[in-house]
Amino acid sequence: MKKPAWNLLNQLLVATSPVSQVSPFDIAWVYLGLGEKDATLVWMDKVFAERCSPLVYQNFEPALDPLRPEPQFQNLLHRMKLSH
Repeated sequence: MKKPAWNLLNQLLVATSPVSQVSPFDIAWVYLGLGEKDATLVWMDKVFAERCSPLVYQNFEPALDPLRPEPQFQNLLHRMKLSH
């Protein structure tokens, strides 16, 4: 079932370069869909570093709920000044 998602992820990773148009958020989102929390959080740090616009949704996007208890995600929210 997850094979198409892994194929997409591999294509995105191959296309990722300093001059690519692939957002780290897109890669994080695929990892999230695959249930790969650790990889998702690594890429979310890259999203933060690149100041990608989808960051504004982190505090209330329901799809990110599985990450909320994770200390690394809470740290990310804190760095963004979105933590409570």
